[in-house]
Amino acid sequence: MPSQRNLLVLLPILAAAGCLFDYQNPAEQLRAGEASGAVVADRNATGSLAGFPGVSVSLKGAAYDQTTRETGRFALLDLPVGRHTLLFRKGTTWSLERDVEIAFGKDGQPEGVDLGRVVLRYSAAVEGRFDLPAGLNLASGVAVDETTGQTAVLVGGGPSNPNQSTYRFPALDVGTHLLKVAARDDLGGTWVGGQAVVTIADADQGTTKVVAPIPPHASAATGRLRFRVQVVGNLGVPVSSIGVFISPDPDLLSPIAPDTQGYVDVTVPEGLYQVLLVPGAGTPRVVHASVQAATAVGAPLAPPAAFGVVILGKVAEVGSVYLVSDLAVQGSIRECVTAADCGGLTCAARQCLDYQPKPGAGATLPFCTACSYSAAGNNTCAAAPGLGGGCTPAGFCDPGCQGVVCTTDGSSTLGFPPGICP
Repeated sequence: MPSQRNLLVLLPILAAAGCLFDYQNPAEQLRAGEASGAVVADRNATGSLAGFPGVSVSLKGAAYDQTTRETGRFALLDLPVGRHTLLFRKGTTWSLERDVEIAFGKDGQPEGVDLGRVVLRYSAAVEGRFDLPAGLNLASGVAVDETTGQTAVLVGGGPSNPNQSTYRFPALDVGTHLLKVAARDDLGGTWVGGQAVVTIADADQGTTKVVAPIPPHASAATGRLRFRVQVVGNLGVPVSSIGVFISPDPDLLSPIAPDTQGYVDVTVPEGLYQVLLVPGAGTPRVVHASVQAATAVGAPLAPPAAFGVVILGKVAEVGSVYLVSDLAVQGSIRECVTAADCGGLTCAARQCLDYQPKPGAGATLPFCTACSYSAAGNNTCAAAPGLGGGCTPAGFCDPGCQGVVCTTDGSSTLGFPPGICP
């Protein structure tokens, strides 16, 4: 073991060689509940990873969305203790899902987590069919990926095949995905199917995987819908005081009461459900409330989305559904480490003072749907359920009130915050 004298001799040598270690814990520089990092990718296929700006970073189950800075930097602030799922997406080419665990520190406060470099990967498209029994016409329907919370609208087969429908997820990441489908026929009947297990391997990136047709069955029984209500930022009210509703609601008389930890586990008829959160009395204004109402299967799937398809014998695991305060959102989109994160402008006290990244389209947005348009009125977008904006010149549907005009890569050209119309 070196003597104290020998250590004193070695220290100047190590310093001169640039080998001194910084023993400061990086987590101490993070704020309570912060999850941050930098998105990188090999965008030019050169084998070199570089910061990736303009990537949508979302919290699954919440309207908590931002785009990465010029350096690829991102941060989500004030996350509660527990496991959360982050979704990364760039158009319909790149996609990634990442879990992050926020734990209590020694001071009793949630610790920050630095994810370091998050490597964004190419995605794969997934498509399949969901056909009703012969003689029934598809009125509307939705496919749900329980793994990421993303949704895809069912598109009917037209006059020649009125009972047939297809769905397409243009960008699902490498890993296992659980797909369920719910549809409504023109007589008012509800049909459900799944779950279909889809595994995307590295070799599938950049390709389209075709799922075997999911067989439907009529809604005739009950199942369970399970989720957890959580709060991002300080709203000043306990979770148990947040009004929780589901749509469509089998019991319209009263909201569902979560337990003290925010958990909800209810038995409902088979079908598609969307979770709705209503802040309690005295809660500060929350423009990023976690989900918006869907009046029926196939209604506009405006973000943020927290959907579950309930099927007999299976639990619909929606995961966490969040209420997010304005302060948490504004703090996240202005967070920085260096001036480069602010476009070369001012970064002071970890906040960009004169720069604000444009919000992204959101990883929970329904994907842009390819369509056709002609002056004769052959506009398949206008006929598609939940898409009221028609076709854009780029040949994709405009989801209307979502404030997003789709481009050929599926990204947003306007970038309004999710759920807020211009």
